[in-house]
Amino acid sequence: LFEVLLTATRSPTFVKVVVKDVYELVYYTIGFLQMTESQVQSWSDDAHKYIADEDNRTSCRAYSALLLQEVISNCGTEGIKAVIESVELRRYESQQAKDTDSPDWWILREAALYALAALASVPKQLLLDEVEVSGSTVGAMLRRILSDDMAEGFHDYPFLCARLFSSVARFSSMMNNQVTDDFVCAAMKTIGMDVPPLVKFGACRALSQLLPDATTGIVQDYTVDLFSSLIDLQKN
Repeated sequence: LFEVLLTATRSPTFVKVVVKDVYELVYYTIGFLQMTESQVQSWSDDAHKYIADEDNRTSCRAYSALLLQEVISNCGTEGIKAVIESVELRRYESQQAKDTDSPDWWILREAALYALAALASVPKQLLLDEVEVSGSTVGAMLRRILSDDMAEGFHDYPFLCARLFSSVARFSSMMNNQVTDDFVCAAMKTIGMDVPPLVKFGACRALSQLLPDATTGIVQDYTVDLFSSLIDLQKN
């Protein structure tokens, strides 16, 4: 299925057909990005497997992510809009599930964040200034989505938290100073918390991208605790 869709999206002839239904295609593709129960169990037991599978290019999740990247590359502005609007819709559905006390609400939210990674290949200026969705630039919407999710306090949902940090790392160049500082503080605190290793992995990845642009005073406030936590992490 994904091979056919990828071929169609890459074809100058068939991509015109894809563009006509690109919003529906992207919406359902995000559904395929959701973790399965077996993946949640396997990755919960072994953080190293989670990290290794993140780089596995043969999984359903990987093919779904690749399809979204191809949509953006070959469908232009419509592809970008389709991704961001579908992400917003999936996040809304996730919130509805959360409001009805569904225990798996976070799985769809994680998939929506995963889908955002497809936008990382788009030139920064295009996202910040030129492409608008619902009257807002994509860059502004990205900052809002990431900030809103962090404000929820997702340490109880380690996979979601890890994906959030991973997303922030990808879009670090689009963050304003306040958002950058907020995530730097959150990441430095997370590394020292009693949370699953995969969350600390995501926090470390985010810090590697965000620290150069963080406010000096904030970094200094946490430096001693951060290095102490990193040493403890190495020991484990």
